[in-house]
Amino acid sequence: MLRAAQVLALVSLGNDFKPRAFAEKTAAEELQKAGWEDLSTTNPLERLKDNGVFTTRRVGIQTMYRFTFDPLADYLGAMGLALASGSQVVEWQRLEKRLQEAKAEDFRRTLMVVWGAYAEKLGWPDDF
Repeated sequence: MLRAAQVLALVSLGNDFKPRAFAEKTAAEELQKAGWEDLSTTNPLERLKDNGVFTTRRVGIQTMYRFTFDPLADYLGAMGLALASGSQVVEWQRLEKRLQEAKAEDFRRTLMVVWGAYAEKLGWPDDF
């Protein structure tokens, strides 16, 4: 479920790295891309909603999900991106460039907290 929450946090953050509501259909597509083939057996959206991670509302025919706490979306998204970047300096540099282009200083601070906590343990670059 943690990996699913990280995927969904990135959906919530979008290209400008600011938490927002997201459509169930978009979330399901991203979960399937990340390896959840059959959402009918164990649906991470429903499970995370039942555990209080998301709130939902209906907008027309769509169900919209939103993280209950924006900082949770930030942290999970930062952790997901950091794990994906791993020990690859080039990936961290690409991520830094994306953050600069998006003017996402708030999200960058969250990423730096994650980096500071886990860089040494997980073998992430000393600097990027």
